[in-house]
Amino acid sequence: MRIEFKGKISEEDLLRVDGVINASISDHDCEIIVDEGEQRLGPLAALFSEKGVLIKRVTLDQTDLEDVFVEFAKETDSDMGVCV
Repeated sequence: MRIEFKGKISEEDLLRVDGVINASISDHDCEIIVDEGEQRLGPLAALFSEKGVLIKRVTLDQTDLEDVFVEFAKETDSDMGVCV
């Protein structure tokens, strides 16, 4: 899922939400990988509201299995000190 926003929120805040697998933020845009987008949108919206962050746009994309594998491989390699 991609969320465009106005305000400040941290990756650590996003990663605390149940079902969030990974999150990255650049400027006023974040990409969040979740286990089930429709079910996680409510808690994420609540977090943004709690932090005083205005959501401007939300885009839900379907992730294919290859994307999940690549993301998993990056995390595993970075934990082991290996560059991909």
